[in-house]
Amino acid sequence: MWRLLFLRPRLLLFHAQTRNVVVSSPPVSSVPDASPAAAGAVVCACPCSHATNSGGLKLSLAAVMSDIKSLRKKWTRDFRLCISSEPAVVIESSAVGETAWAPLVVLDATSMSDGLVKAVDASLVSHTEKQSSATVLDLRERGEDISTAKRMLEEQFPSLRLNIDHSKGTDLQGVATHTVTVSLNSRDSVDKLSSEEKAVKNAFFGESIGVSYSSTARRAIFEGFKAAGLPQPPRYAERNHSISELSVYMDIIRNATCEEVNIVPTNIGDGQVRVSVQTLSGRQISALTGKHENALPIALSCVEKAADIVSAVATEGARKRIADHPVILALPPKGIRPKEILRRLLHHSFGIEEDRVLFVTLRSTGGTFVTNVDVELGWCKPSPAGAATDELETKATPPAVVVTVAKAAGVNKKAAEALASMSAIRECFPRVFEEQLAFHPEVREIMSTTKATVNDSICPHVSKGIVEQLRWAARRQKKEIVLEGVQLLPNSENESLGIRTTRPLWATQLFMVDEEGCREFICLALDQKKSASEQKAIAIALFKHFKEECQDGVQYAMDHGLIDKNGDVSGCEGIYSSATPLPKSAFEMAAESDPFIQKLQLLPSQPILVPPRQSMLSVFRRGIQLYVDMLGEKCGSDRGSGSLSLVENVEQVADNGHFKVQLYTKWIGDDTSKLRETPHEMSPLGEAAYSATAVSALFTAMKSLFEEGGLIVCASSDDAQINEICLETWRRVAALPSLPPQLPTPTPLETIAECVMTKYGLSTELRISGVGKAINVQLYGRCPTSLSNSNIKEAPQFFLGHGRGSSLLKAAVSCCQRVFVEHMQSDSHPLGVMGAEPQISGSVGVRAHGSGSLLASRIEDVKKELVDNKTVAADASVLVKVDVCFSQSERKYEASLYVVDGARTVELERISPDADLMMSLLRLTESINKEMGLPSIDKNTIMKKCDDSRQLIALKNLVGFAYGFPVIVETSMKDSLWYCHISVLLSDNIHYGIGYAVSKRKKDAVEEAAAGAIHRCFGTVTNPLKKGESHAEVSSSNPYCGFVYEGKGNE
Repeated sequence: MWRLLFLRPRLLLFHAQTRNVVVSSPPVSSVPDASPAAAGAVVCACPCSHATNSGGLKLSLAAVMSDIKSLRKKWTRDFRLCISSEPAVVIESSAVGETAWAPLVVLDATSMSDGLVKAVDASLVSHTEKQSSATVLDLRERGEDISTAKRMLEEQFPSLRLNIDHSKGTDLQGVATHTVTVSLNSRDSVDKLSSEEKAVKNAFFGESIGVSYSSTARRAIFEGFKAAGLPQPPRYAERNHSISELSVYMDIIRNATCEEVNIVPTNIGDGQVRVSVQTLSGRQISALTGKHENALPIALSCVEKAADIVSAVATEGARKRIADHPVILALPPKGIRPKEILRRLLHHSFGIEEDRVLFVTLRSTGGTFVTNVDVELGWCKPSPAGAATDELETKATPPAVVVTVAKAAGVNKKAAEALASMSAIRECFPRVFEEQLAFHPEVREIMSTTKATVNDSICPHVSKGIVEQLRWAARRQKKEIVLEGVQLLPNSENESLGIRTTRPLWATQLFMVDEEGCREFICLALDQKKSASEQKAIAIALFKHFKEECQDGVQYAMDHGLIDKNGDVSGCEGIYSSATPLPKSAFEMAAESDPFIQKLQLLPSQPILVPPRQSMLSVFRRGIQLYVDMLGEKCGSDRGSGSLSLVENVEQVADNGHFKVQLYTKWIGDDTSKLRETPHEMSPLGEAAYSATAVSALFTAMKSLFEEGGLIVCASSDDAQINEICLETWRRVAALPSLPPQLPTPTPLETIAECVMTKYGLSTELRISGVGKAINVQLYGRCPTSLSNSNIKEAPQFFLGHGRGSSLLKAAVSCCQRVFVEHMQSDSHPLGVMGAEPQISGSVGVRAHGSGSLLASRIEDVKKELVDNKTVAADASVLVKVDVCFSQSERKYEASLYVVDGARTVELERISPDADLMMSLLRLTESINKEMGLPSIDKNTIMKKCDDSRQLIALKNLVGFAYGFPVIVETSMKDSLWYCHISVLLSDNIHYGIGYAVSKRKKDAVEEAAAGAIHRCFGTVTNPLKKGESHAEVSSSNPYCGFVYEGKGNE
């Protein structure tokens, strides 16, 4: 009702019983502007001595006139009363010389006689104080937090006193620092303290070190409160009494509507945000929509618009007061707090409370930090009406909108947060930043620092290592770095690298690998120490590719002698300088005789074209397709009108980068067949094949089907048609040109191109990279028809190998040698187990070596019980055997316990089939314990056997404790990689593989294989050691584990 009354053009000032009379007092004299709201006064009065409103209440006009005159002199403003039929009176105020009136306070008519002056004074004093505190933001350290903490402790624990010990010194960099220690002391005797006071006194302790005394003392006090379990003292109490520009407009809306009003921000998608001002009843006053990053000014504009709608006069006055009183920052000469400045400015302009300003700092790679300054848009306050209103408001209010106003990355947390805060101030308050902050020396230092940047990431500090800088720079280009090191023997010649050595050296090659897996050779470095050779290679890469991004890393490399000022690697003793590095005759022969090497040029890509012909791979694929077609014809009657097709699945193993190929058969049917229920049915065809390259893994998977023990060979024994397919396939393979046993020296590239075409049916392509002292050559294979196609980049390609050398000739020859060994001589295995024949059926006797193992002890217990009961003779034998069965490409092991007494054999216990032999034996032991009433296997005892830092020792302890089997470790090195296979000796010359791993270091290969073996053999009893957890899955699922084979009984 009041709002409608205020907007009516014919407003009654004094309503008497018979007439309305308005009497104006003489104009006021000019007075100084005493406050932001003061201007002048005009007094309205009535000549009669009394006035009566419609409710019958009489007012003394003389007293009212006197009160208004005194208020005018005090505040130099005009005042008037608005009386309606309601028993309440509205006092309005206006500046001198203006006709716009604004409501000031509402009073009950019964308290007019003695409460008018007091109510107006209280309203104007509060308004003036709010304006003053909202204008000047004092950001200097004044010790309010310390005083507040002392006052809280005195009120809660009068017998205790806060003791602050302060000392000043300098750190290693010469910066002055303060050390503050806080504790509680008793004012009187300790015996007079209560038990609660004693507990707080003993627990209260805090200590902090920093460059500012006030900040250091504040952190120490907060730490002491936290240690004692006390609530934290409030910070910056003066802020709680200040108002914001947004709250000024909100007060206008609340006073005009006489309702509680909320600001409701909402994400509407596509990077847009909508802000609306609504009453609790759901009425929307105004709404604005804009970009998400501009949500803060949108909210302020929306509230200002709403205030202008409900009361344009009051809103215009508020704008004038805000414009006349811009924010002033009182900054300390040093030790400014960027986060605090941002919080205060956000509160002053937008009313954002401190807990809604979030500084989210995360540790990134390379020891760097990334800080996001997020502001949660929320102004809703609890309603005083009660819990029911709160619940209604909570349901009606959508989730708060969070806006990221700034982001920064830094080499340390402090630098990142400081730059993010200043960037947020510059973005949200550009005028305040330019006029009051930009000139401050500490602000200039923050904005121009090299320790932080407003980008998403920053180069790690050189103290984290130049390798971290290189990784960061490579990741910016979506690449990864790969370091490959090899040790060169003394007085030897390495043809692939093109160097001769007189002493042991380490050679490190650095590559960059993109998202598609393409390797780019960067550099080669040599040194007597492996770490030094790696550092040299990293320094060369930084200088050549990231000199600007990693300037301190390049300077560090130069200062430490890794590279010179031109970026060349520092010299290394032990390399022939005058002697010829490689036999010239071999390369001269290749340059003179090989037609493709003669045409080589330093171009990024060069095809090596040879006449297309039928290949071994195509012959095997043809035979497999015939076998699949035959299966489809046999099963076609049951499958409807569908057809059986061959699927070649190639995937790369993430852990070691090798490729896995698995062949499948898949039924494809039309919509009317039964296959509509299972359109994606796929069945494996043979065993999966693994290799360092995809094409060699595919060749191995297809060839294995036609080898002894292969799926098609096994099926051919019962089917004449399948047998004919096998014979025809091998006849076609025999008709093809045979692969040479060795790579001919005169024609290495031509021979490789012919061999690749013969074996895989691919034409070859050379890719050349690198300049200067090292050339890198990579060999790829493509379908012959794709090389003449205009879309050659879209054609499938297969990586075959790479090589390096000091010249293009040497690099090409090195590449050919590697490819020949990898693809044409791949039948040689580094470990004997790789060529062993697994046992797929039959029984295996198990001999528990040693009497201290669980298995051997239980066998002895069973025999003793049988002999004591006179069930068997004393010379009877209790033995353990394992039945091996193979079905549907899966091996199963079934352990059993039996007794042999003369010619009589009786089975005592049998375990259900298990996928692992060792677990089957462990379950057999547990079953014997249960049958004999013995306690179960103690997991704590087994865990103690794992209490060793080395995986292999822990494995031997576990196997010896549980089974008593000897652990056989087989290692071998091939192509700069260490291969390790671990098995247990079940009986004479009978092994069971339990662990396998490949690594660049022998120790790592052994430890990883042992970790996988622990997971395989004891995975359900105890967890593997932490060191091997990341490799356990790979090792335990390797094809060289989990089968019984015949081999040597000792290493």
